[in-house]
Amino acid sequence: MKKLVGISLISMFLFSPAFHVIEAPRYIAGMPIQKLVPLYVKGKPYFDALDEVTKTLTQTDCIIVTQNMLFPHLANRKNTYYIVTPFKSVYVPNNSIIVVEAVLPDYKFTISSFENYTEGHEVDFKLVNTTTLILQCSEEYLGNISACIFRKLENIIQKCHKEK
Repeated sequence: MKKLVGISLISMFLFSPAFHVIEAPRYIAGMPIQKLVPLYVKGKPYFDALDEVTKTLTQTDCIIVTQNMLFPHLANRKNTYYIVTPFKSVYVPNNSIIVVEAVLPDYKFTISSFENYTEGHEVDFKLVNTTTLILQCSEEYLGNISACIFRKLENIIQKCHKEK
């Protein structure tokens, strides 16, 4: 019992972020976690900003294709599809808006399947990486991230409507 408690204490001391003995890389989807901290301190929390993205996209009639974990937030629309279906096939219609979130656990699988699909098919689409969008808006307009998100998505939505 003493050994078990001793090993637990040592591993907690070595790997706990409170002690910083071993510096583990702190990344979320390949980005330093420090870039996300201002969203929690000064701006809207990250997932509140993600809600702004999905709210804006629900108001359009453009075709939206997204990850499995984002799909429920956009499921009340007529033209919303999975990028990778439960049967592991990829579906990307022409003139669609592809919405991906790099923080979600299925991101790497979704992107690799999507890239494999688009190599063999000529598909016109607009890719919206919400992680990049939110980080750009948090750096540009820390006071009003919602307006920045709306403006950037509105440009993409207008391009979608022009090509219909």
